[in-house]
Formats: sequence, structure tokens, C-alpha cells
Amino acid sequence: MDDKEIACLFSGYGYQVRIVEDLENIDDQLQNALEWAVSEIKRIQKAARSGKPIEKPRWPMLVLRTPKVNNQLIPSASHY
Repeated sequence: MDDKEIACLFSGYGYQVRIVEDLENIDDQLQNALEWAVSEIKRIQKAARSGKPIEKPRWPMLVLRTPKVNNQLIPSASHY
């Protein structure tokens, strides 16, 4: 599936999707995605605790894309 199909699929399930796939900047991109996800979770929790919950909260979801060939991680793409 391409990024748009993944985003549409999980959006239909009620999630907000962030795709992380830039291996050259994976640390920064993943950190930013995690900070976004935590802030979204806190926003949803704050609304619920204030007595005004979001009717259908869209929970954050991260998709980590890594290059693979024949279901095997490409060795040169692995940083660790």
C-alpha cells in the first residue's frame, strides 16, 4: 500500500496517521512524530477530564516504513 492508502485505511478506523519513513533523518522525524502523538493524547485526555470529552476522538497512530526486499530489511539501510 502507498502512503495515501495507509492513511485512508487507518483514518477510516478512527486514527490520525503520521508516517515516518525518512531513514536519513529517522531520529528527528520519529522524535517529532512521538511528540505530536503525545500532545494529541494529552489533548484528548484533557477534554475528557474537563467534562467535555471529544465525541469521537481520533487517536494518533504512527506508521514506520523501512525499506525491505523479499520481506528482509535491506542491510545498508540499517543504521544500528
